[in-house]
Amino acid sequence: MTKTKQAGRSTERPGQPKANPSGMPYGTGSIQMRGRSWWMIYRDVEGRTIQENTRTEDQDAARRMLAERAIITLEAQIAALREVLNDGQSKSNRGASGTGARQRRQAGAGAKAAARDRKKGTEGGTR
Repeated sequence: MTKTKQAGRSTERPGQPKANPSGMPYGTGSIQMRGRSWWMIYRDVEGRTIQENTRTEDQDAARRMLAERAIITLEAQIAALREVLNDGQSKSNRGASGTGARQRRQAGAGAKAAARDRKKGTEGGTR
């Protein structure tokens, strides 16, 4: 008889997802001490694994920097999920003009531009 492995659940936080050792929610990235500074390991908006030096010896500051990067990635994922949800709802409403595809492309480009601007530290698309 084979046992199936259940999804990891936290014993310290019942009902909550597992947390990694850096204190971040599971799947949002992690921090490591390398030499005298903390490094962040996370996935960016395109899904690439990024290893970035925080240039700080303060673990809490490194964790906050990682949280900023995680928020950017999670917002892009939420935008993609909303696009899927809206696409399913708009298929029945879409006419013969084909404007739905154009609107989806514009919405996707806007989400990517917003994520890029947040990463660079600008707001509202001004550079």
